[in-house]
Formats: sequence, C-alpha cells, structure tokens
Amino acid sequence: MGVFKQAGGSAYIEMGNTKALATVYGPHEVTNKSKILHDRVLLNCQFSMATFSTGERKKRPKGDRRSTETSMLIRRTFDAAILTQLYPRSQIDIYVQILQADGSNQSACINAATLALIDAGIPMKDYISACTVSFVNDTPLMDINYLEESFGGPQLSLAVLPKSGNIVMFQMDSRLHVDNLEKVLDLAKKGCSDIHILLRQTVRDYSQECVATLAIKSFRLIFDHVKGKASVMHYWKGPKRTGDTSKLKIDRQVRALTLEQEFPLTMMKLRLGLFLFDLVFRFDISASVTSSIFTTWVKFRAKELKWLIVLPDRIVTHRNLPDMFKKYYPKCRVILDCTEIYIETPSDLAVAAQCWSAYKHHHTIKFLVGITPNGAISFLSDVYGGRASDLFIVEDCGFVNYLQPHDQVMVDRSFKIKDLLAFYQCSLAIPPSKHGNLQMSGKPHL
Repeated sequence: MGVFKQAGGSAYIEMGNTKALATVYGPHEVTNKSKILHDRVLLNCQFSMATFSTGERKKRPKGDRRSTETSMLIRRTFDAAILTQLYPRSQIDIYVQILQADGSNQSACINAATLALIDAGIPMKDYISACTVSFVNDTPLMDINYLEESFGGPQLSLAVLPKSGNIVMFQMDSRLHVDNLEKVLDLAKKGCSDIHILLRQTVRDYSQECVATLAIKSFRLIFDHVKGKASVMHYWKGPKRTGDTSKLKIDRQVRALTLEQEFPLTMMKLRLGLFLFDLVFRFDISASVTSSIFTTWVKFRAKELKWLIVLPDRIVTHRNLPDMFKKYYPKCRVILDCTEIYIETPSDLAVAAQCWSAYKHHHTIKFLVGITPNGAISFLSDVYGGRASDLFIVEDCGFVNYLQPHDQVMVDRSFKIKDLLAFYQCSLAIPPSKHGNLQMSGKPHL
C-alpha cells in the first residue's frame, strides 16, 4: 500500500506470479459534466494489461473488448461496496493494471483495488476479497495459474463482503454441472475468507507503519504530557449514559487499543479527514469503539492542549516573516479566515435557523482561525452557527483584544472589518487578485 505518493491511494499485490497495481484518485469534480450524478458518486474504472505482462509481448490497444468488460466488472463490484451516497456530484477514478499475468487476473485486480481504496480513505461497507476457482478433472482448484487455466475447465470468479457474506461478483466463463457447483462455490468462499485475513493484516501493518513514520520526538513529547490524565479519563458513551461526570468511576475495562494507538487514531482522523469506516478497517476495531475513542480524545485534547494555540508577540512574528511578507506586508501579524463545516440538519428549528449558511446553502458551524505569516495556528475562536457573519464573529470572539496598535491583519475580500480594526488603530491587508501584478507565484514562500 502507498506505492505512489502522487495518487490518492495505491496498492501493489502479488497472487502467485500474477502481479497487479491499482491507483485511486478522488473524490474530485466530475470530468464530463453530462455524467454528473446528483445523489451519488460517479465511479470510473479502467483496466489494462502491460505490454510485457504475458509471454507473448504485444501492444494491447486501449479500450479493447476484454479490457472494457473487465473495467465494467470492477466498477459494478465496487459500486456495491463503496458508500457512494457520501460523495454526490463527484467522481472517483480506479486504475488497475496487470504487470504480470499468470491466472486469476480479475481477482488480483479487485484485491489490489480494495487496498488502494482503503489507502485513499474511501469509505466502504466492508473489504472486498476475490478469488478464482477452476474445475479440472473433477477436482476444484483455487487461485489457479496460467497452466491450470489452459486446461480449459470452467472458471468461477467470486468476490464477497466477508462480514455479511454478501456476494458482489459472480462470474463463470463456461458451463458447470449443477452437481459440482456447490463444492466449487464453497472452495471459492473459503479462498475469499483466507484472502480477507491477509488484506486485513496488510492494512493493519501499513497503518502501524504510517504511525511509526510520524515525528517520533514530537509525538512522544505531546503524548507524555497527556498520558497521566489520559490513563484515568472516562470514555464517552453518549449524553444519556455519560451523565454527570463528577459521579463517574474510572473506566478500567480492557480497551481494544492502547493509549499510544488511540492518540494517533484521533490525529489521523483530524489531519486526513478519514471516515469512521476507514478507521475501523485500519485499526481492526468496531465502529462504536472507534467513535467513543475519537469523541473522548477530541474533548480531552481540546482541554489539555489548548495552551499550544498562542498568538506570538509582534517582535517574534516580524522576526520570522517569510521573504514575500517582508517585501510587501512587513507589518502583518496574523492572517484571518472563517472556516465552515457541514453538519446534519438540527432537529430543533431554532438551532437549524442559526446554523443555516446562506453562502454554503447548507447547515454549517463556523469558527474563526488565525495563523501567523509563516503558517502556525495562533488563534481559534469558539464555534458559531453558519448564520453568523464574519464581522460578528471577529467582534464577538474577542480576537481584537489580542491586537496591538499599528498591527496589520490580512484577510480576503469578504471580510468587512476595516472599520472595526481602525477603532483599535490597526490596518487591513487584502491580497491582490490573480490579475494583479502583486500576485504571489507558485513557489513555496512559507
């Protein structure tokens, strides 16, 4: 997993001598506007075989019948597993290529695409594990190679959702007597179960490897700071079950994960925006436990690590200004912007009215974020409903109390706070539009 950093997700898999490579891009804007689906995501799957994938080296034209049929088969298979309703009016691209063909090509492609989708953080109902079984000389053979395929026996390609047992792909290329179908199908299901165990272990090993590559010193420094209090915190179980925290006993039940695993789980969801289903796959725990861990740690970290968000003194800020700011905005101390997050429609009508955003045309929550010119988060306001204006939030959250006379605040054009800043003897800076001569280049200045 993670073989291509440029792609959203990627995976390389070997099933015997068959080698498959899968990459996933998206969700992103639909390329062909005429194919937009307003209630679900558009899946685009493309299958190909490398020129050197077989013993006979030949160029295979793009879009041939075999590749088109396999692409359609992969698309239909994952259409039954991906939670497509979460990405309306968007597109996900799945590219699969056989690098070396030695039988069971379709199964290898589906297994590789499953790992690539998990690597990309695309939420699915479950893993998809696929296996190919052939029936040769009255004997069912699992995970067949090219030599076993050449015997000409009937082949069954099966893909299932392991937890529910639902079949999402069932394909046979020739006739098979009904008396032999049951034992062939049972062997295919057993193969899918074995492959699911391998896929799950691969995902777990990859997740642990990703955690290990984090900045160990920074992680250890922060974790050691909160470890003492985290060991005695009570895990969130809902408002009704949690109740008055002053009367709760310490939750000493055996946890599915250690504290050192729960801490990066929360960081991965916050930083990467992973869905709950993805974290369930990566850490191999139930959805309820994952939700409890994340909710508990978010509340805990918000209280214990709030001291990390601080607005530096003007002298410190100016000393670390990037070159571009030194040239055009030497007095800039902070960059402000309001961030909106989509939420579910509140059941209370009054709350729903306060959370309705005329800009997003959706119910949202809104908060003010301030960063220093070199990119460090220096201010974070309380949460407001999406109806609150930028001016109201800036004035109500108390941000202006941190400013000093002659400070400069950078915002975009939508912020109408010039008069408010003038009252505190501060100036406003608005970056030029892309048509202006002062537009910053694409080079990294921060």
